[in-house]
Amino acid sequence: MNRFTNPTGGKTYLFSIIFDIAVQLAFSLVLSGVLIVGGYGSAAELPRYSTWNIVAMFFLQGAFVAAIFVTKPRLTAPEKKSATQRIKDILLAVITAAVCLCCFSWLGEWFALALKAIGYNGAEIEINGALDLVLCLVVTVLVAPVVEETVFRNELTNEFRRRHGFLPTVLLSGLCFALMHMSPQQTVYQFMLGCACAYTFLRTENVVVPSLIHALSNAAAIGLNYVDWSIITPPEGQSSVLLNNPALSVPITLLLAAAGVAIIFFAGKFVRKKTPSFEYGYDRDGSGRTPCVIALVICCAMWTFSLIGGVAGL
Repeated sequence: MNRFTNPTGGKTYLFSIIFDIAVQLAFSLVLSGVLIVGGYGSAAELPRYSTWNIVAMFFLQGAFVAAIFVTKPRLTAPEKKSATQRIKDILLAVITAAVCLCCFSWLGEWFALALKAIGYNGAEIEINGALDLVLCLVVTVLVAPVVEETVFRNELTNEFRRRHGFLPTVLLSGLCFALMHMSPQQTVYQFMLGCACAYTFLRTENVVVPSLIHALSNAAAIGLNYVDWSIITPPEGQSSVLLNNPALSVPITLLLAAAGVAIIFFAGKFVRKKTPSFEYGYDRDGSGRTPCVIALVICCAMWTFSLIGGVAGL
């Protein structure tokens, strides 16, 4: 059996989404019960609500772990590499994380602004105090990258590569990763990040690389909350500096995105010059296609519900 053949990837992806939704539903029911018993008018009135939100994020990662244990996937072990090659892999991860942040953030912000224009108002995780910060770092920088990259790269991406070419595999992996979060305002950035993680995984055959990219990206997102942005505060009545001069910011956004894709592409080729292995005709059975499609449909439905709820103010 070829080391890249992973017919369990779609099944693990499906169970991950099902367990994820189950955890969200359980959290919502518990929260509703606490609000009723405590006589609170809304969740915002609940003491340490931000902390409980972060704890819920931890249990969502537990849903992915549970899916891994239930499906018992065949994971791909990293290639044996020299110390020099491992250093190159780490450098690729650092460069890719930095490029994603610098080159794709504006693209994601434009999409968020478009959603805001139609009345969407999505909920965001708040960090209030040292306890929240520590918990958020543990969940988003240590736990989530390892767990999610195991599912979306080591399993799902290897599932896609059984039947698809290089580019479709990267795009499908990024799409599934973005929709899994069910957070409309973050969809574009998470898609680009997911594609970058899939590409570097295929180039390096090492899940540690996308895990490190994911961790660095999340750490940067948290750290940016503590940066003083007063110097680029948008004028009164505007929600983003991008709207100050769209004729300039739009082409810059597109140029940055194109430059980011090019940098990651050539950095990946520099780290590994040979073409990644794809098994065309080796294992083209459809055993993993159905669960992938079902999971993707569920994610699309939940993403749509989140969008409608954000517009309706639910």
